Amino acid sequence: MTIKDVAKRAGASLSTVSYVLNDNAEKFVSEELRRRVLQAAKELNYRPNQIARRLRGKTGKILAVLVPQFENVYFNRVVIGAQKVADERGYVLCIYSTYDDEERETDFIQNIVAQRVDGILLCPANNRTSAADLIREAGVPFVVIDREIAGADFDFVAIDNYQAAYAAAEYLIAQGHTRIAFCGWATSVDAVVKRREGFLAAAEKHGLSQQVTVWECDRDQHDDALYREGIARIISEFRPTALFIGQNQIAERIIRVLNHAPLNVPDLSVLLFGDPPWATITKPAYTCMAQPDARMGELATELLIARIEEPEKPVERILLQAELVERDSVHKLTVMGGKS
Repeated sequence: MTIKDVAKRAGASLSTVSYVLNDNAEKFVSEELRRRVLQAAKELNYRPNQIARRLRGKTGKILAVLVPQFENVYFNRVVIGAQKVADERGYVLCIYSTYDDEERETDFIQNIVAQRVDGILLCPANNRTSAADLIREAGVPFVVIDREIAGADFDFVAIDNYQAAYAAAEYLIAQGHTRIAFCGWATSVDAVVKRREGFLAAAEKHGLSQQVTVWECDRDQHDDALYREGIARIISEFRPTALFIGQNQIAERIIRVLNHAPLNVPDLSVLLFGDPPWATITKPAYTCMAQPDARMGELATELLIARIEEPEKPVERILLQAELVERDSVHKLTVMGGKS
């Protein structure tokens, strides 16, 4: 179907149909005629040629989002939030998963830029700055999400990972736990590193630096034996009263191991970073630091569209706060180090 078919169905001129479909206010069009044009376009399932629009210097209303781990429910929710705003604002959102592969990320960016998208939401693979540099050099508006990279000349939206982990450690300490093991992902990714740093800072504040421990492993390690050995060593050698698990996928594997461990939760207390769907359907349900992940996707997309519409506006940096959700997996101790 073409614009000529829409014009014929609506009984309107080509120029009038173009004005209506492009939402152009320069020419007055009566509400009745506007309604007929929109109805005709709907009945004919007419879709403008977005590439042609871009070649004419108009916005194609196409956005792209690149995330590193689409199998991670956290990034699913970020994309859902981004999709919500894109739909509301009349944009098409194209979704790409880089799997933290830098070469794959570069290929995607080059293809996206060649397709003349209007803007890009970027969660960079492994914190690298070169991805943002590629987009900037192409002159495409972009917003960095979740993972901070060097430089300050771009819009950025993320969770305050340091503060969230700090608050989580404070909560466990307030429940009487002094022997706490942080279980996380061995990586240089800034967002994850900040969780470890926040946890250790809270322990230091309470004079517990020598009474906490850190165990980290490869997120892509799927062998449960590694987790069994690691958790068994922590329990036998360190004897923690609580675990703070700092990453969604690692949490799932550790909980699977704990289901067959001699210590039951919450006899061994567990606090999760993030709120995966299974956290409420297990017994006990898991206390967590819930991340406003979908909200982050919404805000980042709003910021990106604002950048497209107003390229010279000041750069914005938004840090969102996680929220403690208390359930049943953390046992309160009556005295420091002793059980109730």
